[in-house]
Amino acid sequence: CGGGTGVPEPFLRGDCNDDGNLDVSDGVTLLSFLFTGETISCIATVDTNDDGDLNIADGVTLLTYLFIGGDPLPDPFDVCGADPTGKPFGCENFSSCP
Repeated sequence: CGGGTGVPEPFLRGDCNDDGNLDVSDGVTLLSFLFTGETISCIATVDTNDDGDLNIADGVTLLTYLFIGGDPLPDPFDVCGADPTGKPFGCENFSSCP
């Protein structure tokens, strides 16, 4: 994630709509991004399984966590931060993190 300064932009994995909460609206935003081209300012939030690909598996991972007690998402998940794996997705802006 880069905010243009060379410093990784902090984000919360899975918070695709950047409202500071992880809920079903993030799943809707994620699927809209994948299938309708909805704009997301921090694409890194979409890679919920942190496999380096953006696809339906990310939607399944997020919804499984939210509704049937799946594993927590990879960091940064419960605290704002940069992607520790350095995946190639950007964050233009993520306003829910200081």
